Parts: sequence; C-alpha cells; structure tokens
Amino acid sequence: GFSVFAGVGERTREGNDLYREMIESGVIKLGDKQ
Repeated sequence: GFSVFAGVGERTREGNDLYREMIESGVIKLGDKQ
C-alpha cells in the first residue's frame, strides 16, 4: 500500500501522480489489500 511509496522517499507528489496513473490503469485496486 502506501507504506511502500512512503519508504521510497519524500517524492510524495511524483508518487501520487504515478499511483493515480496505476489506479486509473487498473493496475492497482484500492481496497483489495491493506
């Protein structure tokens, strides 16, 4: 989940953009795993 991106570094903004792209692409399903 978010802990993975949090461990990458302080690139929160870039991480969110990439995360959103993945979600909209259907790669990541929110609520599937926590």
